[in-house]
Amino acid sequence: MPTQASAKCSCHARKARNADELISLYAALIAQGMEVDAKNVAAMIPQLDPTHLSTAMRSLEMPGRLPRANERVVDFQRTHAITELWGTGRRASSDSMSLDTSPHLFYARVDPRRRTHAVGMYTHVLDQHGIVYNQPSC
Repeated sequence: MPTQASAKCSCHARKARNADELISLYAALIAQGMEVDAKNVAAMIPQLDPTHLSTAMRSLEMPGRLPRANERVVDFQRTHAITELWGTGRRASSDSMSLDTSPHLFYARVDPRRRTHAVGMYTHVLDQHGIVYNQPSC
């Protein structure tokens, strides 16, 4: 069973009310990352209600929600002494990853290697291994 982690409400951080809410949030992240709808993800996770999953997915889509959550994760990660062995946290690297998409999307471009429509996502990783920023490429 997952431990209680912070879930975001519209105005501040709070702990998940119960294990079902926490599982719904984790499942929502999986659904968003895999571009799978709530019904199909709920079919993979016993006792998960597709309605609760849809609600969790919508809550993750609120502007600024995931960047704030990511910032909290990076801040928490940097509280561990081992991260000082990896680096100072003042250097970062960036790399692009192509994600397949519809040709109608504003940011869509033709990936030169695969010759398919894609969006380039640049991810910036600290020398302490925390992902600190990402942005779509134009």
